[in-house]
Amino acid sequence: MIDKNKPIPLYYQIKEYIEEQIKNGELKPGSKLPTEDYYSKYFDVSRITIRKAMNQLLKEKKIVR
Repeated sequence: MIDKNKPIPLYYQIKEYIEEQIKNGELKPGSKLPTEDYYSKYFDVSRITIRKAMNQLLKEKKIVR
């Protein structure tokens, strides 16, 4: 889970959370990720924050569109 009191940016914490799900096999190759809206509500953050985390994962080639 993310900690809003940590000095680490929220988007980065969310990115790491999703990476951990991929590593643990909770998110399988080829499966769809939950929507930005879902993650926004789940983490109680803006969709912009979620989008930033997703874009970083895309740049690192951890996910595809």
